[in-house]
Amino acid sequence: MKNIFTVSEIITIVMEEVTSIKQKQLYLIEVDEYNLPKPILDKLNSLDKYEFYEFREKISIIAEKILEMQNGELNELNLSHSEITFLIKDILGKEWIIFKY
Repeated sequence: MKNIFTVSEIITIVMEEVTSIKQKQLYLIEVDEYNLPKPILDKLNSLDKYEFYEFREKISIIAEKILEMQNGELNELNLSHSEITFLIKDILGKEWIIFKY
């Protein structure tokens, strides 16, 4: 079922995970649900348990790296998206991505 997300959709998921991590760090609140558009939620729901776990683990790794960069030298949103795109390809791999331009 892989190759179902666009880079833009993965960036949306990663940024939501970054927000979730920030809330946990600031308010000690565990966020169980993402505030994502329905088409993305539908794609996530189409994954089997193993695929979802694998995808979520890799998204968490990417989000942690982005959060570290935001806390450090990374401030511009465009640069952030560029770095996320690089990390997506490096960590998540091309098997999850539909490349649309």
